[in-house]
Amino acid sequence: MKIIYSQLKQFLPNLKADAKTIANDLTWIGHFCDGFETKDNEEIISLEIRSNRGDCQGYLGLARELSILYDIALVIPKFDLKFGTNTLPIKINTPDVKRVKIVKLTNIVVASGDDKIKHFLKLHEINSINNIVDFTNYIMLLYGIPCHAFDADKTTDNLIWQNTTSNTHFTTLDGTKLTLHPQTLIISNSEEPLCLSFI
Repeated sequence: MKIIYSQLKQFLPNLKADAKTIANDLTWIGHFCDGFETKDNEEIISLEIRSNRGDCQGYLGLARELSILYDIALVIPKFDLKFGTNTLPIKINTPDVKRVKIVKLTNIVVASGDDKIKHFLKLHEINSINNIVDFTNYIMLLYGIPCHAFDADKTTDNLIWQNTTSNTHFTTLDGTKLTLHPQTLIISNSEEPLCLSFI
């Protein structure tokens, strides 16, 4: 996992330690630094986050760790989002999924992504797709929350979380063709897999 020092500071405005000190301290508390680089005037720390620390798979989780280590305030941006009660008839047909939060948004314009978010994703070696996909990737990196966005005109509102039961063909957004093995967790619309939910 990569973290950009300047982005980490949005959660820790009182952070005084420099990027190399933070890399060493994160290693000391169990998030092993396996690389450090400067790119586009940004200091980037590469970390090996262990599988038992899913809470640290985003900037917020690591900021929480550093807040405790350095005894400084953690600032979580607040958003006033009102989604209403527009729910979807989703199904969960697997014991591997415990909870899903889904919201249907309308009147969305799909366009090129925001330049700041594009740059942020580029530093994480993630290609920009469009404003919607870029935003879901941005949220995933900042908060460690995996997000998916679907175009209901193409996929329908009928979303199903399920495991594959046989070898299943799947094409990713960048055109890579995969064969999913049985018991791969996917999101489908009962006709085709739409998304890999987890590998």
